[in-house]
Amino acid sequence: MKISHSENNSLSRIYQNQSVRESEVASRRSKSESAPTPPTDSLDLSSTAKLLQLAKKTIDDRSGTSAQRVQQLKEQVQLGTYRVPEAELANKLLLSGHV
Repeated sequence: MKISHSENNSLSRIYQNQSVRESEVASRRSKSESAPTPPTDSLDLSSTAKLLQLAKKTIDDRSGTSAQRVQQLKEQVQLGTYRVPEAELANKLLLSGHV
C-alpha cells in the first residue's frame, strides 16, 4: 500500500489534533486536582442516633453512682463485713428458674 504525501499530511494532522486534545484534558485534570477544596465535613444525626446518644449519656451519668456502690461492696468484702441478702437472693433464684 502506498501512502501519498497528502494522506500522510492528513494522518499527521489527525495525530497532532488528538495529541493536543489529550494535553488539554490532562491540563484541565491537573488544574482541578491541584485546586484546594475547602473542608465540607458535616454530621447529621438521625432521631434514632439522637435517642441512643441520650440513652448513653443517661447511663454514663448513673455509672458514677454504680461505681461508688461497687467500691463500697469491694471494701465490705475485703473487710469481711459484707452480708449476702439471703431473702433477696432466694427470691431472685426462684424467679430465674435456676432452683
